[in-house]
Amino acid sequence: MKLLAVAIMLVGLGAMGLYGYTRHLESTRYELQPTTHPSIVHKIDRRTGEVTIIRGGREETVSPQPPANPGAEAIGLVQHSSFRLLFSTTGTPHPLGDPDAITVDSFIAKEMRGLRGDLLVVGWRAERWPTDDPTSQTFLVSHVYQHAGKEHGYYFEVLLDANIVRLVNGDADLTRKYGRVR
Repeated sequence: MKLLAVAIMLVGLGAMGLYGYTRHLESTRYELQPTTHPSIVHKIDRRTGEVTIIRGGREETVSPQPPANPGAEAIGLVQHSSFRLLFSTTGTPHPLGDPDAITVDSFIAKEMRGLRGDLLVVGWRAERWPTDDPTSQTFLVSHVYQHAGKEHGYYFEVLLDANIVRLVNGDADLTRKYGRVR
């Protein structure tokens, strides 16, 4: 009988503790952040990440905005990727030797400085792939230049929603997929 009473008390204490903990979580669920404007406050739901603007006592939920220019975001992701890492994932050694672990942007700038003769830098471009799908998060990003009358470039596949960059140059499957890598 005593054992049953102790068990009931423990279950009751556990239930009260669980109830208290859930009440605590609910009371700390929202964080209020002041803004530079005195009558506007941001309320952030710590569980969902949803942001609500409180303006003059009225609440207005803010939906997250997609990037204004996903092509520029794809180019930025490539520019700041490690050149060594991109080559090591394809298993292809760099034809000009082993590059230092520098960003793609720095590596390309270094390569451009080393070229002699006529040079026309076209620069960075990003093209959504496939081109007829405006919702696609896959981009073919390129840095193209003309040297000695021929077009050359570095090409990258960017899966923007997963933050993945893959070097197309030297990858037979990706070269076949995009079909115009020089």
